[in-house]
Amino acid sequence: MASFVEFMSPVAMDTEYVYALAYRVCKGLRSAFSRSRHTRAMSAAGYASWLARVGAVLIDGLANAVAAAPFYAGYTSLFGSHLATKQNADGSSTVHVTGSIGLPVTLMVVGTVTFLAFFVWNICLRQGRTGATVGKSILAIRLVSRSEGRPIGPLPAFVRHLCHVVDGLFCGLGYLWPLWDAQHQTFADKIMSTVVVNEVEEPDRAR
Repeated sequence: MASFVEFMSPVAMDTEYVYALAYRVCKGLRSAFSRSRHTRAMSAAGYASWLARVGAVLIDGLANAVAAAPFYAGYTSLFGSHLATKQNADGSSTVHVTGSIGLPVTLMVVGTVTFLAFFVWNICLRQGRTGATVGKSILAIRLVSRSEGRPIGPLPAFVRHLCHVVDGLFCGLGYLWPLWDAQHQTFADKIMSTVVVNEVEEPDRAR
């Protein structure tokens, strides 16, 4: 019995090795097929036009303004109705607070929170996970990785947003770069290796 176990042990080890190798091969093929499928889908979709990207930015800007509306209301109330300037005899001026400023300040705090919350959800989470902000969804375009054709994730989406600072240099040249770039990329896109493409329905979803 002992000799039989000793005889079968190498066979079992070889079998486990074969299974492990087969699993790795299947996993690699699946990953390669997935990347190929997403790359084909991205190529078929085509890169988003500059006007579509600008339109998406304007829509997102409008959504941001709505999210920050309480802040603007509180700011207008505070500096328009609750602060008065008095001219002194020596020519100097003094600012006086009139009435309660509790409500305006509260509105400003609430507006700041709603604006930041919407920014994190729209730019980082939503765009990072699905490839589209509210504006991009309306105009049927999305942000994806240039190499894999997939959404890039929340943290890279946030970093890409910060990279727009580079787009603003040289009189906003980076924002205009997609007009003549082969892949319609801004400088931020090139730094993060991303592209913005037209949204298309994948064949397996259409069934």
